[in-house]
Amino acid sequence: MIADVRRLFATFRVRHAAPIGRRLRQFWTWWTGELRPLLPRTAAELFAQRREKLFLEVQDEVMTVSRGDNGNAAEILRLPLQTPPVDAEFGAEQPRLPEDVSETVLVLPEGNALTRPLTLPLVAEENLLEVLSFEMDRYTPFPASEVYYDCVVTGRDMEHHAIDLSLVFAPRPAVDGLLEAAASLGATVDVVTIRARDGNNLLPVNLLPADRRPRRGDERRLRMALAGLC
Repeated sequence: MIADVRRLFATFRVRHAAPIGRRLRQFWTWWTGELRPLLPRTAAELFAQRREKLFLEVQDEVMTVSRGDNGNAAEILRLPLQTPPVDAEFGAEQPRLPEDVSETVLVLPEGNALTRPLTLPLVAEENLLEVLSFEMDRYTPFPASEVYYDCVVTGRDMEHHAIDLSLVFAPRPAVDGLLEAAASLGATVDVVTIRARDGNNLLPVNLLPADRRPRRGDERRLRMALAGLC
């Protein structure tokens, strides 16, 4: 009986609630886009800057820093992971990373994270990460306590009450080392992700656990305040 009720609610959410949520997000994106030209120039520039993201990508012991959005980011810095010694005579100083961004994204190097396709019962969508944590040692060589992980839904089979997803996971030591390197450069990482197979786009996942993600409530309040001002 309980399983039937859960299946009913899951079906309702997939067929009705999720599409409504997507339409509301699309409306919000459109509405704020229409309002932005009405802002005073200084406020519009501040709003645009704070919507940008900072991307940190490591390759060959070098961290490339880019700024922009998911589809168009421009490289601004290249920094060695191992900070060079400070010159005693000239006092060389480590460059500071921009802070006026909406979030900082750490892109893991190729090979540091793995993906695995899975098919689960549709009712599992309500608590996907919790379900995956219980079964992580079945799907990967690691228990949940030894990996950072997230997933992205790739399809739903309503007829067979199943959901297809891609599980993304990475051993914690490898990610922790990169987080420490980012912190040493003054970066507070909000998102840890990887590139898609095409090598260009980023997967819509965040391997960083919720309790390790910094809170940026001030950014959200700023956006709401600007929208209200309009």
